[in-house]
Amino acid sequence: MSLYHRLDLSGLPTRAMFSHGEMAKEPDDWEHTGEWWRIIVYEYDDWIEFKGRRFEISPGTAIVLPPNSHFKQGRYGEDLMNMYSNFLPTDSGEQFMAIPVCSHLGDTYLHRRTEWLRNVRRLQLSALPAKAMLYQLLWILAEPLSKYRRHPAVDAAEEVFERHMNEAISISEICEQIGIS
Repeated sequence: MSLYHRLDLSGLPTRAMFSHGEMAKEPDDWEHTGEWWRIIVYEYDDWIEFKGRRFEISPGTAIVLPPNSHFKQGRYGEDLMNMYSNFLPTDSGEQFMAIPVCSHLGDTYLHRRTEWLRNVRRLQLSALPAKAMLYQLLWILAEPLSKYRRHPAVDAAEEVFERHMNEAISISEICEQIGIS
């Protein structure tokens, strides 16, 4: 069951900043404060908890966090590096897309990582390439807005259907399994 943000992708972000660095040295609940959105692309196995949901992390997993959000992370330490970007999306309101909280970059991860690391310093000095690179990354993650509007119970019901595809199952049994009445 996925969790999505609704984000306007009709133009380049109004601001963007890229970096590559280590995670905190102590376990903590993380607080991402301020008006910026954040994308974290992990380079190690871990988990995060966001809005009561646990997401498993592997190298190449992208986490998208809205402004003023809290999350927990399983691992910490000096040897844990990741890539991240803070950004402000455009606000034209013309092209909203569903952006998953957690998704994997798949086959594009190694290429994206190479480009990210090569350009971190240059992107911090020049706004347009940073915005373009982030815009491309957001479109790779984007899904139709209909995903955002779906109730999580619909996704849970689909999972029950798939598990019981070759069996007779009643609506009340489905509701019981997904915890709704």
